[in-house]
Amino acid sequence: DEVVLHGHYPAIQVNFAFYAISMDYEDTFCIDYAVDETWVWEEVVCYRGGDVDFKNKKWYEYWSVLFDVGSANSVRVRIRCQGGDNKDDVLIDMVQIEGLL
Repeated sequence: DEVVLHGHYPAIQVNFAFYAISMDYEDTFCIDYAVDETWVWEEVVCYRGGDVDFKNKKWYEYWSVLFDVGSANSVRVRIRCQGGDNKDDVLIDMVQIEGLL
């Protein structure tokens, strides 16, 4: 689901926990954001499976991403999975989104 932050924060930090299932080298999950009531998504980072950036069937209790959003008045953040088939999953939990001054 979409999360919207209102107010002026030049930087955003997203903290979350995750557990990946069947994510191969070609599969990724990504953090994106959109600003100021637009639906134009900017990719912040993508993490690759297949033991490149994370291992399958391991619970990561704390993962953090920090990024600048400039002078935006509002920010939308999403986490998306780009798997190669319907068995590729990333389970996301304990999401915290913070605006940083």
